Amino acid sequence: MRTDTAARLAGGAAFAVAVGLAALLTRIGFRPRLKMDDPAAFARASTLGDQLEEAKASGHPVHILHVHGIRAYGAGGAQVFMQGLVREGGLQGPAVGPDGAFERLERFTTNLGPRPANATVLGQTVFPCDLGWARSQPFVDRYLFRRDGQVVAVLDELNWWPLLFPFKCRFLVGPDAALSGPDRQDLEACSQDDDTHFPWLSPDEAKSAERTRTISGGSAIANGLVKHAMFAWGLSDAVIALGDVRTLIHEAIDQAFAYAADYEGRGVGEQHFAVVAESLGAFVVLDAAAVCGRAREVMDSACDIWLFANQFPLLELARVAHLHSGAGAAAPAAATPQLHGLLHRWATAPRAGLVMSRPRQVLAFSDPSDALTWLVPKLAAAPEEPEPIVVNILDRNEFDFFHLAADPISAHTGHAHNRAVLRLMLTPNRPAGAF
Repeated sequence: MRTDTAARLAGGAAFAVAVGLAALLTRIGFRPRLKMDDPAAFARASTLGDQLEEAKASGHPVHILHVHGIRAYGAGGAQVFMQGLVREGGLQGPAVGPDGAFERLERFTTNLGPRPANATVLGQTVFPCDLGWARSQPFVDRYLFRRDGQVVAVLDELNWWPLLFPFKCRFLVGPDAALSGPDRQDLEACSQDDDTHFPWLSPDEAKSAERTRTISGGSAIANGLVKHAMFAWGLSDAVIALGDVRTLIHEAIDQAFAYAADYEGRGVGEQHFAVVAESLGAFVVLDAAAVCGRAREVMDSACDIWLFANQFPLLELARVAHLHSGAGAAAPAAATPQLHGLLHRWATAPRAGLVMSRPRQVLAFSDPSDALTWLVPKLAAAPEEPEPIVVNILDRNEFDFFHLAADPISAHTGHAHNRAVLRLMLTPNRPAGAF
């Protein structure tokens, strides 16, 4: 009996130690090393570190277009990545404010025209007043980074999330309080009132939703958390971006990219453009570039797309080529597909600017525990162009508990927090001048 009890105590102690070690590893940021599906292709790739060195020598800055993905709540989505530019890239960043964030050089706000007063969802007006429409305008925050006093990187943080708020707040977050239960974080976001947030739910409405008694006891806690985080404030962004609102998103992206192209009057010919995009952000950018003039001009001159989670295989399912060609009916205007997909269109588009001799490249980071990422397939080359470089890089943004579970949000959004990811992006990979 005593032996059995001692064994149980020893087993319990061992389990407690294992749990403690797991928690400790999570806290200290344990990260397995990165793995690539095609190391040989990466050996031919140019990193941001290479391009920053080239910018210092040539005087042509690297212009980084940072685009957030799903689940954005406000400005500042590029702050962690910019900390990496300073820490891993050895750059001098902008001044740091009292809140510890880099201070922007300036803000450009898009102008999407008069308020679409007749826009409705489920019979309800989406934008009920001019102030709400004004605060729904996407905007760009610009930051400059220097090396030895010379500007070598311009970072434009493209914030398109304001356009999504009225849809999520009014038609999902508020009503769902009575079904699944209230989500305090989302309700707080929906009731903010400042220069970029409109109170789509008044403070009284948000408080009322928090106190709402669910119709049938609400959801199980874990299920409710997943619904709020991944669907009401996550996949809903993709639904909005794939529907009729995409015309507004296209216009906003086009204006933002025109603003980037006009930096110091340089145009696309005297800047190296690189896109750093989180999940849905890359699709939104290439979708706009397929139909808009300035967005296309900038993207077609760019050689580099860095993906933090890739959702193209999922999102392209909404664009089926030739589905209606045999039935005599045209495809709906909002779902006009690219023949081989948006990445293929970009990879084979004619180029101009500084980087004609370099192959286009897609370097995509995916955490295998992320439920919303897929591998990027190889891309065909345009005639007389070098084959595009495509490398899938597998990282671990969140410690998985004995390979049973990992935090899905951190797995999806944690790439910029992963120092191994930033180190790979910002460490030179090719000899100087090998461009």
